[in-house]
Amino acid sequence: MSESRILDATSAILATGQHYADIPVERILEVADVSRSTFYQWFPDKRALILRLTGPLLEEFVATADRYWKEPSQARPEALADVVVELFASARRYRVIWRAYLETTSTDTRFGDNFRRGLHSYTIGIANRIRTEQAEGLIPADVDPDQASRFIVVAMQAGFSDVMQLDDDSHDRAFAEAMARSFWLTMYGRN
Repeated sequence: MSESRILDATSAILATGQHYADIPVERILEVADVSRSTFYQWFPDKRALILRLTGPLLEEFVATADRYWKEPSQARPEALADVVVELFASARRYRVIWRAYLETTSTDTRFGDNFRRGLHSYTIGIANRIRTEQAEGLIPADVDPDQASRFIVVAMQAGFSDVMQLDDDSHDRAFAEAMARSFWLTMYGRN
């Protein structure tokens, strides 16, 4: 199928280290061995291409994160650390695609705005969980849900980006545990 050839070609080009913004459509056509009209049949522009390329990764990322944030029964620091480790593994496994996606969020205003809206929406979801657990007496009343959730999302985004830059994964578990502990202490104020 032409669509998969285009996606595979784009991934292969990204694997060479080339920045997504610098890849001309002509190069993708050449590697995929498809015509320009075939490319545009599947993708109206490169923004649509990167969205399609990252769609499954984003779904996997959100599903993994949701296992902790949407499941109150998972409210244990170990469960949170396990989720962070899985997110780091995704960062490593798909690093060239994630880099292209994050690069596009900073170079394409509309794309970046959509990304920030998604982060904001997820931040609100975490804040709502914190509020629910405050109402249940599990999280201290003096924890600001909006700022705690903001801290968690911003720190996770930074950790995710950092892990993508490193080849050595031997410290990922310890790093994830440190992050999970800081998130846990931010929310619950105790071990």
